[in-house]
Amino acid sequence: MTWYLDSIRIFVTEEVESTKQIVARLQPLGGGTVHHIFGYEDDIYKLTAYVVGSGEKETLKGYAQDGSEHDLTTPYDGILSLLVNNVQTRMTNIICQSLDITKDETAPVYIVELELLEP
Repeated sequence: MTWYLDSIRIFVTEEVESTKQIVARLQPLGGGTVHHIFGYEDDIYKLTAYVVGSGEKETLKGYAQDGSEHDLTTPYDGILSLLVNNVQTRMTNIICQSLDITKDETAPVYIVELELLEP
């Protein structure tokens, strides 16, 4: 089950997909709530993942500032082109990483929360 955001390998632990309708709720003086529907928002994908290496973490943070579409490769949906809206990172407290054998065992491991939008 390999996941990539462009060429960065991410080890996804949680995926949340949300869909939202845009509804204005008006409270007129003479009665109950009136709803006005203004369409819907495209899907929002929220991923929680492990990322190995400080360079990869910094690259992901850069994606949230470049305004470009990035390819999310999943074992389920294939490749989706998405915008990176938000990236939150925190370092884990580990001594020896074994997630990515292509990287040094002393490489830092981060928990990354990504919010991805359809363009």
